[in-house]
Amino acid sequence: MRMKETTRNRHSRPEVFLLMLAFLLISWSHAGAITPQVAAGNGHTVGLKSDGTVVATGTNRLGQLNVGSWTDIIQVAAGSTHTLGLKSDGTVVAVGGNSRGQLNVGSWTNIVQVAAGYEHTVGLKSDGKVVAVGELYSGQLNVGSWTNISRIAANSSHTVGLKSDGTVVATGDNSHGQLNVGSWTNIIQVGAGWFFTVGLKSDGTVVVAGTDDRGNPFDVGSWTGISRVAGGAFHIIGLKSDGTMTATGNNGCGQLNVGSWTDIIDAAAGHNHTVGLKSDSTVKAVGENSHHELETDSWYLQVSPLVELKGTMGSHAVLVGPGFGNKKGTVGLGDDPNDQMNILVWADFAIVFQINRVVSPGWHPVLVKRQGEKSFTTYDVPFNIKTPEIQGVEPLEGAPGDVIKVAGLYFGAKEGDIYLGDRECAIEAWYMGPETGGSIAGFIIPNRMPPGQYTLKVNNKVASTTYSGTFTVLPADPKTKAVPAAKR
Repeated sequence: MRMKETTRNRHSRPEVFLLMLAFLLISWSHAGAITPQVAAGNGHTVGLKSDGTVVATGTNRLGQLNVGSWTDIIQVAAGSTHTLGLKSDGTVVAVGGNSRGQLNVGSWTNIVQVAAGYEHTVGLKSDGKVVAVGELYSGQLNVGSWTNISRIAANSSHTVGLKSDGTVVATGDNSHGQLNVGSWTNIIQVGAGWFFTVGLKSDGTVVVAGTDDRGNPFDVGSWTGISRVAGGAFHIIGLKSDGTMTATGNNGCGQLNVGSWTDIIDAAAGHNHTVGLKSDSTVKAVGENSHHELETDSWYLQVSPLVELKGTMGSHAVLVGPGFGNKKGTVGLGDDPNDQMNILVWADFAIVFQINRVVSPGWHPVLVKRQGEKSFTTYDVPFNIKTPEIQGVEPLEGAPGDVIKVAGLYFGAKEGDIYLGDRECAIEAWYMGPETGGSIAGFIIPNRMPPGQYTLKVNNKVASTTYSGTFTVLPADPKTKAVPAAKR
């Protein structure tokens, strides 16, 4: 019998790529991915990644950047010298300065939001009540009687609570009138600065109680179309519904220089700096950088789903972003980034590439360079170059001249070798599905092969594997014509 020659030259169609991408993206969206987020403190910046891990940059004098081991985080907040993480189970983790007990949150449960003041920490519970620890000199911890709270904010020495009816309560230092929020209505979000409280109204306008450090009111009267507000030490930022930004207040360090920003989906205000998360999951920052708090250029907070990358020469792999950009860049495999792979599809949210050379079995880093960038970034998941696997042989016996089928995985796109014992066999057909690695090959039992039992080995130019059973060569049929010798 002879196998159809069409199996030798089949190619994957573009529709296969689209199906692969759709499957991965749907699976990812159902996996409970966390919404990326940014937070800013006094000299440090924090980023929450979509896998629940956290990154941070800036001053680490008191350990406020020690978030590398955090997992299952769904929200972050940054104070003067401490960092908070709300976990998916409603508990809270905290690192950094603890001079006033602001890290003493280990017993908290059922928390749905956290906020960080200068040296105090506030937690909103699922029942609408509020808990607080840390510095209490100005009364900023006096939240025990609050009920029906839906959002919280904190800064310096005061604490703010947004009630479910759109009104606002506040406690703590009122030296600049920052607690004068009793008349506010229709508020949907609150923020706090050093000497002020800011509220976002349901119509997209903004109100402020308090002043900057010089006693001057903030000019927000003309702001419209705002979807989020945040307060720094002496500046206020507003994220607009179109993804642009506006800001007012002290600009001594350039923290207001956000006029050119676009596609922003989240923003935070630190003491003297401003941070914005873009829709492509990159992070922008302006303002004071004396502690390297602006060094977020390498951050991509939307991380890839942990899809195993595996295959061999000729295999296709899918990297899921977003953040790759819409112009084709470069993908390398292994320690040499100049050893480039063949790009089949490049989009902002995904890359499909092909292993186009012999790579030794084992784990290899995947290196991505976006167009315009000078250096490569290591992708989150390495590539596992697999050895071939034999899953079945049909039939398990035959005479010289017979064609035998071998099925398995990772035979490779280029024709390899098949051996019975030490005899190389002529290849009749060879195919590997580039997306799945599913493989099938056909070989011809060599002419004048002595009867007996033999080991069967497949070599895919990368590595070899031996079938777990044995193959039986039967006596030759005298009527069978001679078959060609294997190519050597």
